[in-house]
Amino acid sequence: MTLARWYNRSALTLVVLGVLAYSVAAESPEFAVLAGPTVVMLWRLSTRRGSGGVGSGGRFLLPRFVVNILLFAVLGFAILRAQGRLEVETIAQVVVLIQIIKIGDRRAPRDDAQILSLAVFLAIAAMLDSNSLWTGVILVVFLPLLILTVMLFQLHKGAVHAAEGGGSGPETSVSTFRRGLRWTSGIATVGTLGLSVFVFVLMPRGVGENVFGSFGTTPRGQRTGFTSSVTLGSQGILSESQAIVLDLVVKDSTGQNIGSPDSSYYLRGAVLTEYQNSKWTAAEPRRGQATLFSPGTDIPVKMRRGAVIEQTVSVRGNSRASNRSQWQPVFAIWAPAQVRFQGTGRFRTGESGILERRSDSSLLDYTVWSVPFELAPVDPPVQERQVFDVESERIRDLAVQILTRAGIEADPNVRSIDEDARAARAIQDYLRSSMTYTLEMEAPPRGVDPVEHFLFDRKQGHCEYMASAMVLLCRAVGINARMVTGYVATEFSTTTGAYTVREANAHAWVEVEDVGARWRLFDPTPPAALDRIHRAAPGLMGRLRQALEAMEYAWNSSFVAFNEQTRQSLLGPNQEENPGFLGRVERFSQRMRAGGPRLMVNALASGLVVFAAVASLGIAFQVLLRMALGRGRSGPRGMRRRGVASPRGEISTGAYAWMLRWLQKRGLGKPEWRPPLAHAAELSGIDAQLAADVERVTRAMYREVYRGESVSGEERRELESAARRVRDWRRRTRES
Repeated sequence: MTLARWYNRSALTLVVLGVLAYSVAAESPEFAVLAGPTVVMLWRLSTRRGSGGVGSGGRFLLPRFVVNILLFAVLGFAILRAQGRLEVETIAQVVVLIQIIKIGDRRAPRDDAQILSLAVFLAIAAMLDSNSLWTGVILVVFLPLLILTVMLFQLHKGAVHAAEGGGSGPETSVSTFRRGLRWTSGIATVGTLGLSVFVFVLMPRGVGENVFGSFGTTPRGQRTGFTSSVTLGSQGILSESQAIVLDLVVKDSTGQNIGSPDSSYYLRGAVLTEYQNSKWTAAEPRRGQATLFSPGTDIPVKMRRGAVIEQTVSVRGNSRASNRSQWQPVFAIWAPAQVRFQGTGRFRTGESGILERRSDSSLLDYTVWSVPFELAPVDPPVQERQVFDVESERIRDLAVQILTRAGIEADPNVRSIDEDARAARAIQDYLRSSMTYTLEMEAPPRGVDPVEHFLFDRKQGHCEYMASAMVLLCRAVGINARMVTGYVATEFSTTTGAYTVREANAHAWVEVEDVGARWRLFDPTPPAALDRIHRAAPGLMGRLRQALEAMEYAWNSSFVAFNEQTRQSLLGPNQEENPGFLGRVERFSQRMRAGGPRLMVNALASGLVVFAAVASLGIAFQVLLRMALGRGRSGPRGMRRRGVASPRGEISTGAYAWMLRWLQKRGLGKPEWRPPLAHAAELSGIDAQLAADVERVTRAMYREVYRGESVSGEERRELESAARRVRDWRRRTRES
């Protein structure tokens, strides 16, 4: 395989892998379907236009004026999409568009360098947008391929420059340096991974987390799942997303995991009490003052007595529950007594035992301790029955019929409060046996309430219709009831010991007030339908999906959840008296977190100034070093820079080093991997006299270095003449 072919394959694979990485991170298969084939097609066409690919002097896909017009169009697209907000999605789209344009404008190695740099930016966008397992897997493959491609690019660039001077160029075989390239790439990859692990463990979390605003929170399309309000009467088929929302570990008061495939748990997210115009909403919220929380701090919510259930919730970063800019519910099994957050942010308490949090970081894990609903009244006891206004006479008549058939008094003024739970169970059983669960939604006729249409006409609907009907039927006979939305956790993994909760597990059920203001859970959805919808998929594919999700759970719990508290427990506390390096890093991170964005901007500005100063000193030092080496090229150091060992003596003439310098300037430089005499033979295909002069100087160098033979004065003058002919080769070829 030639160098050009190997490089082009590696570079194309890297660019496509960058597109794939962002497509997986953004959960956008259409991004990969559109951009991937376009990149491959244009790359193939641009490679075949010339004899050696980039720099071969062939025709180009796009004229330069077309390239400029397209770049201005991309700039306008970016401005329109941004609209004052810089999102990762917009940046990624702009990067891919520029990549496609540059592939059509591959004229020189510098164009390829820009394309490869854009692939790196696309990989960075993927990291900013998602921390999923599959994004990590693609990036692990991306890193060593990037190192290999960069090394091949350097060789390819040198070969292109050699071809411009008449050498063999990119069609050179790679067999002579394949082994060395693999070793070098392997060592660089291992070193990079080792450094990455060191930085991952050492660097403090939370520094500059809010400086970049909306980075990492790419807007998503609307999905099925949990909502804080319910609107009935839509038309169509309710599609269920299998995207994972959170992972749930449930333990008892002794710390024993009590999850099992045979048990399920309802996670409360919102309590809806007001029904008007076919829509359920929460009552006017009675929320407490927002309170700051810090990582690892136990926050008491309400004093509870009785058995405690511990729930550890890990919210996936790509779900709607991970939106940092809005207040989100703290999903919990019944009434929270205590909560512990892993990140930083604010929380507040609402009505009906619902907690809400707004996180300042991407760490969305928390632990909640709850009291079972049989033991925990969440509201003050009601001394007398409430009067509920249910407008529909048909719903009131149906509720009376249900209770009468069950032998229960329907009149709330006569019926004992102790009978309310039994009456609610009768209504639940009626709905379970008389209604059919379906995801196909049908809009009611104009002027007909959706719940009436569900109960008396269609008699089919999903959980929101079931719960709505039960709440209104209960209220029609004086029973205090409310709708609750959240998730039902049923898919338990024996491998991870956790429940996997998906957006498809969003559910609606009912809570009914019992004696002593205790609220009991009722679910009017038929159990068979609930089991069919929410249980894990059976068969081989279901087991395979569970195995893959167990891997992702391990990834999230081991790497994504590696927070500041975990880092400090691993490295140990910092000593104030003698903080050392780690202590200074920790103090710096604390100052950055305390100072906020302004301090971060000042630090970045100072860093840029320091970087510019160090870079200027480095460039000046490099220029001085090259000048010093240029004067001493006749010595052993100059020869070693040109790839020639000098085990014995010096070359007093300096003709060989001088000649190599001029060959390099004429585009005929000797690659470091090529032996000196082999390079002289390579030049014979360009100019016989040039090759003869190079061979003469090379053999004289061999005799002096490896045999210890001295060069006579006459031979020295002949060698200098040969070297000058090499210098003047370009001018002589033009004159002839």
